[in-house]
Amino acid sequence: MTKSKAGLYDLIVIGDGQVAVTCHHISSSQLEFGREYYVYDAIFDAAGSAALCAGAASRLGLKTALLTKIGNDFFAQFALRRWRQSGIDTSYITKTENVGTSFSGVVLHKSGMWTAITYLGANGVLTFEDVKSFIELCRQSPPKLLHLGGYNKLTLFLGKPAIEVLKIAKEAGLLVTFDVVWDPEGWAINRVKVIRETISYTDVCLFNLNEAKIISGKKKLADIAKELLRLGSKVVAIKLGNQGSFIATEQEMFKAPAFKVKVEDSSGAGDAYNAGFIYGLLNEWDIHKTAILANAMGALKTTYVPRGWAFHWEVKRKQINEFLHKHNISIEV
Repeated sequence: MTKSKAGLYDLIVIGDGQVAVTCHHISSSQLEFGREYYVYDAIFDAAGSAALCAGAASRLGLKTALLTKIGNDFFAQFALRRWRQSGIDTSYITKTENVGTSFSGVVLHKSGMWTAITYLGANGVLTFEDVKSFIELCRQSPPKLLHLGGYNKLTLFLGKPAIEVLKIAKEAGLLVTFDVVWDPEGWAINRVKVIRETISYTDVCLFNLNEAKIISGKKKLADIAKELLRLGSKVVAIKLGNQGSFIATEQEMFKAPAFKVKVEDSSGAGDAYNAGFIYGLLNEWDIHKTAILANAMGALKTTYVPRGWAFHWEVKRKQINEFLHKHNISIEV
């Protein structure tokens, strides 16, 4: 992987941004139509896989800009304010009058796991035209790293538009990290094919185990990693929840152990993990140290109070370092 020359930003994140209401907690293991469920708390906040990663990265001290698409509505105004509060540069965000800002209703189970119902809205109409500002930035003052997140939500950006942007990023010397998120349409063959093609223009894949299995067509961790590396990624990081993560390069494969924590809310933990991994890459840490920080970021997200999406906007480096020291990890961020 090659480094870019210094630019205005450490990190540009392209992907999904939205708002969400997160409800804590329900005891039922399965929601049923025609019933009403009570929760003891509900948090309304800005969200989106890419945006959450950007927020966590900004809180780590990385100069971060977010490129997403929003509507012209109250949700958009609210999200912009929250993203700016976290230190994210929102100059590259575009607006549309045709659809509303993306929105999710998230219900948390008492186990900490979540279910979401999402309106794609503006995320689904992000196009190549909307990222021309990023292309110009690459030509004038390229950032160090591009993270493409929430890929499955970017309906009009999937495939050729995204690949063209990644080609430009690679030509400018950027590192490229990649996360896909869940495909609510059921992982159609054509969708998986597009993701596999996109991988060849990235440096680092940051998938959870289910995503990695489907995209690779393999079942065992080592086989999954080998296939993703074969497709073109230089580093594969597979998020395993409370089992930590599995890391693979052409030189080695290893399992980075999880932190033992009481899980309150797992939503957004993978996005916090991504931010930690990106931080390690940009600081040229070795891959083992990078994986430890990424695991710590994901674990801390599941326990932090106030719970929910607020972690990515409010947690600071002090809390992260305290968490690491509490677990006898001699890493400073």
